[in-house]
Amino acid sequence: MGAFQVSYHILALAHEIGRIGKYSGLPVKPMELHRSTESVCPVDASQGDLRKVEAKLWVDRDRNEVWMTKHCDRHGEFQDLISTDAEEYLRSDRFAQKGSGVQNPISYTNGECPTRCGLCFEHESKTVLAIIDVTNRCNMRCPVCFANAGTAGYVYEPTIEQIDKMLEAAVKVNAPKGIHALQLSGGEPTVRDDLPDIIRLVKRHGINHIEVNTNGLKVGDPEIGVAYLRELKDAGISTLYLQFDGLTPDPRLVARVPTSDERGRYLSIEGRRKLAEYYTERQLNVANNARKARFESIVLVVTLQKGVNDNQMGDILRYAGENSDVIRCVNFQPVSAAGRMNMNKIREVRITNADVVNGVEKQTGGQIKATDFYPIPVEVPLAAYIEMVRGKKEHYDKFSTHSQCGRATLVYVTKSNGKIAFDPITRHMNPEKLYEALDGASRRGRLAGTVRGLYGVMKYTDSKVKRDMLTPILLKGNYRGTGEFMRKVLMIGDMHFMDAMNFDFQRVQKCAIHYLVPDEKFGVRVVPFCTMNNFHRPAIERRLAKPLPATSIRA
Repeated sequence: MGAFQVSYHILALAHEIGRIGKYSGLPVKPMELHRSTESVCPVDASQGDLRKVEAKLWVDRDRNEVWMTKHCDRHGEFQDLISTDAEEYLRSDRFAQKGSGVQNPISYTNGECPTRCGLCFEHESKTVLAIIDVTNRCNMRCPVCFANAGTAGYVYEPTIEQIDKMLEAAVKVNAPKGIHALQLSGGEPTVRDDLPDIIRLVKRHGINHIEVNTNGLKVGDPEIGVAYLRELKDAGISTLYLQFDGLTPDPRLVARVPTSDERGRYLSIEGRRKLAEYYTERQLNVANNARKARFESIVLVVTLQKGVNDNQMGDILRYAGENSDVIRCVNFQPVSAAGRMNMNKIREVRITNADVVNGVEKQTGGQIKATDFYPIPVEVPLAAYIEMVRGKKEHYDKFSTHSQCGRATLVYVTKSNGKIAFDPITRHMNPEKLYEALDGASRRGRLAGTVRGLYGVMKYTDSKVKRDMLTPILLKGNYRGTGEFMRKVLMIGDMHFMDAMNFDFQRVQKCAIHYLVPDEKFGVRVVPFCTMNNFHRPAIERRLAKPLPATSIRA
């Protein structure tokens, strides 16, 4: 069984479709070469062979598209659609930032990227968000899940002692800044009875921001959810990272109700519908429970699939606006063919970054425009400027991810006569001029840079942004100051994780979202998100796993 845990003949079929160019009709005429990179052969990768292949990114200006092409000597040509808006893609590349690298690298093996993930010396970005899978057990059986004990056939569940050692070692890998944000993921973390103890342990390591990634079934429970959420809050949780595919059961029928495993095959049509309705009710109730528990930070995480829930983006944003007292962010994540997702089906449901931002513009009636979104590394000059002003070198997190990993914007939310309106923060500043001013300032000496940056802030922002954003962040320069600002806005993010069809080594070497996994020799392996979920997860988990009890297919 390969890294994708899918059969060879399915991937071979995907290869054939890609080879003859049927997917979205790849033009035969010459296109403009944007850049060259390296990737993997999807067929080889499915069998654990991660040898690199040459890949090229092409711009078709007539069709306003970006494509990746790559060649494997054994399996031929592959193509994948990277963007449906070439202009948006190229605009984002203007904000690329180089990371500061890893000062204490770990090379797990002597091989080349991606086999030696640790982080190795080739990696450009330190950890901005660390992830620990505290279990692969779950009380759901989602067809799109990265990890699930019921289908894997084993239980992966690091002990408290292992988690303690991982955190200690990971902080050293990311010296001198350490780790400021961590997500406890799975599986479903809330099936662990000792989750509050794990949260307290993370807090003792000086990590301010602690997220729990959850499907919401327990925290949305009308009977026990409020008390349980209070328990997590008292332990030190900062944010719930809530699976949320839409406002209706229909998307969950596709994305969350099992079909191919033993449980799914015996569900009737009515049973499947009731299960999707149950999931929906629980997830919609999380905001109500959070309010009762006085918990104020939920991120809605939307796994987007074309034709499944991409028509609900506007409704989801309006729902977030209605509940903006407890919802801080909506994070759209276009589905990728990693984990249990069928590689052949990805061609039917593929959504790109451009589809997300253009879809948001259309479904909000232009209140939020595609041009209000900027790539993630646009944050780097601000972080570098705050470091310079406050004299704290390598202290703040810098999102030096690749410019094509994702997009984000911030919006003010207003409610009037039962209607939600969005006011993007970009309308209150000249974001590109401010970016240039801060980027230039942070590269100068402290005095000259401080003056130049302050001039840019005064010139290119209005009084609202100065008051709400820059004053608490610049003056306080800490987690609390950032939190004060984030409670005044709604963040809208888009994070497009990779799979073997569109894998790009230039992107993964700049990844700032890293898994922490136990390791006897080094204490921890720090593995970039897309290499973990595409290539390393099965081998790592099997090495550390326990057999799944015959009677345990659920939690």
